[in-house]
Amino acid sequence: VPLVATFAFQPIVDLETGEVSHFEALTRFAHGESPYQTIVFAEEVGLIQDFDMASCRRAINFMVERAKSSPINLAVNLSGLSLQHDVFVETLMELLRQHTSLAGRMMFEATESSRMHDLERVSKVFLALKELGFSMCLDDFGAGAASFQYLRALEVDYVKIDGTYTRRLLSSDRDSLMLRNLCELCRDLKIKTIAEMVELDAQVDRLRGLGVHLGQGYLLGQPGQSTC
Repeated sequence: VPLVATFAFQPIVDLETGEVSHFEALTRFAHGESPYQTIVFAEEVGLIQDFDMASCRRAINFMVERAKSSPINLAVNLSGLSLQHDVFVETLMELLRQHTSLAGRMMFEATESSRMHDLERVSKVFLALKELGFSMCLDDFGAGAASFQYLRALEVDYVKIDGTYTRRLLSSDRDSLMLRNLCELCRDLKIKTIAEMVELDAQVDRLRGLGVHLGQGYLLGQPGQSTC
């Protein structure tokens, strides 16, 4: 798929210990195009399943190649459209059955760039992936109106909190309170929380105090390029 160029790997860090939990595989394109705009375009023209499958294959190959020398835990983004596409899901499941050694080390992040309408269908996909040992994450939580609907319907291991909350955390008591309540809810549901766009030490202190488990952002580690 010509849309896929390279991966950049950004660490997700435990806010208590400072240790890297895993990396997110971020797609980078030539000529500096916005990844978000390109992905939305792929969704609009019906190419997103091919795009996501190519990304999954590349991520798996990268993890397999590094399995002996320096194992890596990796999160890969999947569009809501792909998760509702039977052929894509069947192909992904068959691919993962061939690489069961990656169970416990590979995670899938469901992005909100496209709305997931058939939540019953997506729930079955999440459960099937979890049964194989692959963790599931809701990405950009709080950015869209359907976030809590997703959380109610889908069994996930992680919730990645939209970065706008992190950016407003130090200046907005309202955002701080919303984050605290979300963290309490996720703790009751045994879901780990990840904060995006962590750029200041003061944000780390506040996030840790609110009970956020993990963080991602330039303060904790910038994306490193790879041509896998």
